Amino acid sequence: MSTLKDVMLILEIRPGMILGRPGGFNLREIGIYINGFIHGCAQEGFEKTFHNWFGQFVQQKLNVEPEGFEWWFDSIYSKTDSEEEAQKMFYSLYEEFYTLYGARRLTDSFVERPIWKLSGKYEDFCWTIPDVELKLGYEMELQKEITQEHALYSKIEKLETVAYSERADDVIFSDGHNCFLVHLTWGKSDEIYPKYEEIDSLKAEEFLEKYYLER
Repeated sequence: MSTLKDVMLILEIRPGMILGRPGGFNLREIGIYINGFIHGCAQEGFEKTFHNWFGQFVQQKLNVEPEGFEWWFDSIYSKTDSEEEAQKMFYSLYEEFYTLYGARRLTDSFVERPIWKLSGKYEDFCWTIPDVELKLGYEMELQKEITQEHALYSKIEKLETVAYSERADDVIFSDGHNCFLVHLTWGKSDEIYPKYEEIDSLKAEEFLEKYYLER
């Protein structure tokens, strides 16, 4: 059992093999075990992503807004009526989270090469390729801000962060084919906000350089 994925497979099917007794486990016990497992390993890769973001993901999915810190299992309990329902919801949310973020990588896009090129040309070039943690944070914020009325709503599940500006709340997302510069609001959202513009694949370097020089 070297990864969280290995642990989750056994917890869902035969939890007694891990938790040390025949049955009667509740979600809180499972959650505390998972937390201990993650703290006991190197906290790299998906384990680190789960530790840092799964609670926020659960609260966002269940529309839970705690006043302070709240364990993800307590968020799930607040929206379910039985232990069986709570555990069923947890494994469903975990599968969704893993599908979205378990094998994330920096998306290849037509803006990455120009960014590396322009970073060599300008010492203080403002566009940066994010690490995995920043990447995930921007994607979760985008999901909060894009409403059903917004033009990017139909693409929301495919959009991945490829670059961000160190000057403003501007982030470039890719759906695998097209890239969009989105100005995150960190609050206001409707059919207009957050504002965005599509980047012409043939003029990506020109677009990024103009942004650097004029904004």
